[in-house]
Amino acid sequence: EIKNLSLQKSNMPIEKTYAKTDFRSEKINYFSYRITGKSLMEDGDLTFYQAFDKGWKAYKLEDDKISIINGLEEFFPFIFGKEIKDHVLINNWANGWILNNKRVEQSDNRIVIVYLPQYLEYLGFGILVTFALYALKYRSLN
Repeated sequence: EIKNLSLQKSNMPIEKTYAKTDFRSEKINYFSYRITGKSLMEDGDLTFYQAFDKGWKAYKLEDDKISIINGLEEFFPFIFGKEIKDHVLINNWANGWILNNKRVEQSDNRIVIVYLPQYLEYLGFGILVTFALYALKYRSLN
């Protein structure tokens, strides 16, 4: 679970920043997080306290009534969601995204943050299993 997440107005000096508390965050698995809340799409910064890496991506997702569709959207947010493109370095080490409600529509607010390179590991496992099954089948034919 995310314990240190804050939204900060991007047009305010540092001494006048504030943190939002009207959101809920959950760790979906070891490489993805879900954030929900009423005022997530206000102008400001979304700060995610993990070491900065360009592989971390944030996506705005629409809420569906069917939970299995929500699950698919959260596992593949890069297919179903809209990327929040302004990924910035916060405090010289953390990840942050500049939220601008002109770029991300205001509606039921759900943001999913994923570490995109993790999907390459899954792809590698898929190729390995496919190759192993093919080799076993080919070997049994000979």
